[in-house]
Amino acid sequence: MGESAGGASIMHQITAFGGKNGSAPFQQAILQSPAWDPIVSPTQQEDTLQQFLEILNVSSVEEARRLPSSTLIAGNAYQIGTKGFYGNFVYGPVVDDKFAPSLPGQLLLSGDFDRNISVMVGHNANEGIAFLNPNATKSNFLPTLLKQILPTISNNVTRYVTDVLYPARFDGKWGYTSPLARAELILSDVAINCNTDYLNRAYDNQTYAYQFSIPPGLHGQDVLYTFFHNGTSTISSDMASVTNATVAHAMQDWFVSFTYTGAPKSSRTPVFPRHGERGQLMNIGNDTIAPMRDMTNNPRCRFWQSAPYS
Repeated sequence: MGESAGGASIMHQITAFGGKNGSAPFQQAILQSPAWDPIVSPTQQEDTLQQFLEILNVSSVEEARRLPSSTLIAGNAYQIGTKGFYGNFVYGPVVDDKFAPSLPGQLLLSGDFDRNISVMVGHNANEGIAFLNPNATKSNFLPTLLKQILPTISNNVTRYVTDVLYPARFDGKWGYTSPLARAELILSDVAINCNTDYLNRAYDNQTYAYQFSIPPGLHGQDVLYTFFHNGTSTISSDMASVTNATVAHAMQDWFVSFTYTGAPKSSRTPVFPRHGERGQLMNIGNDTIAPMRDMTNNPRCRFWQSAPYS
């Protein structure tokens, strides 16, 4: 079970070695907002390494290993804080042609993964907003944003994304009513939302999916509910608090029962359906928990799954 980078780690375990090196080290998995920026370019990885060595004033990894750990930690913090762009973490899982022979989404599409796992997966209503550069309020910033999160994307693909897939039309038909919401949807799709769709379809929709929609529905907000206990959350956060204890207990019922039986159940909620042919998930609101259509099941996610930026 894992959230954000933890969910990303689980996806990489499910697709490890393209499914050709034995089973994953678990039989069931709960992935909450599996998130990472896709890194497919060896050049990008090498640039990150050389940048780090330059900060440390050494010329090789071997020299870096001889430095005190405090120096390495300070160098790492400096690199992430000054060399990345807003909302980026610089480091993350990479395609290495071994453990990760391709991006997990590509491996799920091609059938190169461990199929013998029961999966429960979730995402939140507003995943990407916390990671957006403030300049994303301007429509003309979108090509720059795409180049930041996907450095290998071509101009042709960028034009397709901005003109066809996420056009600058703010009447709500496309799922957004402002330049900021448009950018948020793109970032959410690329880094988080579509990962849940890849899993649902890879497992023939025999998964269990949910969407956490309690306002503001930020990335990580559902974790407070996951670990809620005796009137408070057992983890701290500065972004939100648990506003509905009943919802927290219902979610915990789901997670515990799924762990025991492979199916989420709670006396506090309607029956939790499998994703199924209708593409359903359980929508978690303040007033209602009920099945609804999974909006990640869309042509946008099929486009991103092909990794058109690699």
